[in-house]
Amino acid sequence: MRVLFVCHGNTCRSPMAEVILADLASREPGLEHLRVESAGLDAGDGERASKGAVQAMVARRLDLGGHESRRLGPDVLAGVDLVLAMTTAYRKAVEKKFRGLEARVFTLGEYAGAAGANVDVSDPIGGSADVYRACAARIEDLLRRALPRLVEEAR
Repeated sequence: MRVLFVCHGNTCRSPMAEVILADLASREPGLEHLRVESAGLDAGDGERASKGAVQAMVARRLDLGGHESRRLGPDVLAGVDLVLAMTTAYRKAVEKKFRGLEARVFTLGEYAGAAGANVDVSDPIGGSADVYRACAARIEDLLRRALPRLVEEAR
C-alpha cells in the first residue's frame, strides 16, 4: 500500500507526516511494507525541509535531512492508494486538478476520524520551534488515530 501526504510546499507538514508515519508503520503489525511519500501542490522540486521541520523531527529522533520537495503531478500519483491532504482546501484542490481520485483523497484529520475544523493541520511555516513541535504532535496524534484504519485497508 502506498500513502501520499500532500501540503503546499512539501517542506514542513507533509514531510513530517511522511517520516512520522514511516516510523509508526515500521513498528505496527500489518504495516511493515507500507510505502509512505509526500508532495506539495505548489512545491519547487528539490527544496530541503524547513529548519523548523528538521528540528521538530530531530527532537523525535527522526531524520528529514535528506528530504527533497517535489511537486504533485500525475507521475507522483501513479500507483498511490491513499492521498492524505493537510487541509480541506488541499483535498479539494487535489480532487479538482486530478479527477477520479475522490474515493482515495481525504484530509489526514478526516481519515483519522476528526470532524469540523479539526480536520485541518495548520501550516507552521515561519513559526517558532514550539509551533513546529505542536504541528508535529498534532500530526502524530492524527496518525496514531488513523493506524487501525490503515491496517485494515492494507490487508
